[in-house]
Amino acid sequence: MLLLVMFASLVLLMSWGADVTSASGVALILFLGASFAFLLRQTGRREHIPSLTILVVFIAAYCPSALKWIEQGFWRPLQASKDAVSLALLALLAFLAIAVGTARVVARIFERPAKAVEYIATAGRPELGAIGVSCAVAIAMIAAFRTGLWSHYAEMVKLQRGGIRLELLYYPFLFGFSAAIGRVALKEVIGEKINTFKATVWTSLWVGSIVFLFITQSRRMMVGALVLAIASATLESEHISKVRAGLAAVALLVLQGLLLVGSFLWRQQGPTKDAFEQILTISDRSVDFDAAAQSFSQRLTYLWIDSTSIDHFDVLSERYDLWDAFSSHIIKATPGLLLPDKYLTNKIVCEDVYESLGLHIDLPCTPITEGLLFGGIGGLVVTGAIFGFALGIITAIFRQGSFTSTAIAAITMMTLVLIECSAFPIIDASRSFAFILTMSASIAWLLRLGYELLGKRTKARQPALLPRSNAAS
Repeated sequence: MLLLVMFASLVLLMSWGADVTSASGVALILFLGASFAFLLRQTGRREHIPSLTILVVFIAAYCPSALKWIEQGFWRPLQASKDAVSLALLALLAFLAIAVGTARVVARIFERPAKAVEYIATAGRPELGAIGVSCAVAIAMIAAFRTGLWSHYAEMVKLQRGGIRLELLYYPFLFGFSAAIGRVALKEVIGEKINTFKATVWTSLWVGSIVFLFITQSRRMMVGALVLAIASATLESEHISKVRAGLAAVALLVLQGLLLVGSFLWRQQGPTKDAFEQILTISDRSVDFDAAAQSFSQRLTYLWIDSTSIDHFDVLSERYDLWDAFSSHIIKATPGLLLPDKYLTNKIVCEDVYESLGLHIDLPCTPITEGLLFGGIGGLVVTGAIFGFALGIITAIFRQGSFTSTAIAAITMMTLVLIECSAFPIIDASRSFAFILTMSASIAWLLRLGYELLGKRTKARQPALLPRSNAAS
């Protein structure tokens, strides 16, 4: 029954706005709907929550009005034929199937390393790991607000190259922290038995993190963090109050709508130096919902870029290969102390090859596009497998179940959720993982050392007090 509901929902989503004039297009939509529903059903378990989140985010970004584009093709900013759109949707299905399948295998292999990561990050004490993660997020937040890098629509301060750029860690750290907080808050709210005080505290913290996520003005981050929190809380809760779960679902739908509308108004208002003043300003403005819907749909350009890459493959695929892209990403991710000449190298992304067609604009370089352009069908398989390898490691860490492991997994996962993450999101994900593990572990182990030293001093004083206690007795 659930599989049938998912299938019907996906078909309606992909048929939205279409004239339904193409029999082959309808057949393709039915096939894709059945395939995506099967993948969602296979990942709809607590042990595959990160994969489920990735599927939901990618489907939500690619599939709305898919049949319409199959019937019409794309015309702007660069033409893509109807056949290219159909092939792009099949490439999406293949990419997600390879990624999810690889993730399932890798997650099993990394069960023991994930336990080691959990122990290192928490110093053997989950509460210390939670403190360490929270402190790391606070440090990154302070750095981001100090430099103006707290939003994609903020007036940023000009920064010098080099050094440890803590402000660049703010987005993944905030994403992971919000997802971990949301998981705990929702489990408290929808559980069969509720502790009002704990539910209020955790929900307040979650709402605060959502406000800061809204300020970043990354819609994919907002959607991804909400989906990850909702999926983990729902699938991990053994006993759920149907009434509170229903009310929470309605509240979350309203919240998602408010975030999207607010994001539209923020971008209309333009960059700002004061986030909270901007929130007050847009809260007084009226909303043109047709313009907001059009603006949002125009941002979902991932199907277009993949279709265009297929349609113009012969022209675009001759300049670079996957090794060129991989090596340039590795160089740019290496710290300047180890590689001072890194700034002389530019990342090779899909925008570089599209310049040959006279398109000099910011493009959403998806792993599917870059896999095809830099390696053809084999490149698509490679990028899907590498994406799945990263997703599998994230899944293994996520399965540990503590607040710390959930936050670390989500922080590492943020790059994958962005979709326009180039062919090798594992590189940036690894950097985020290394930083959060180092920072949280350092704080956790220092706290544990302090507690143990304090405990030894307390024990050392106790024997001197024993004779008095005995005499008194």
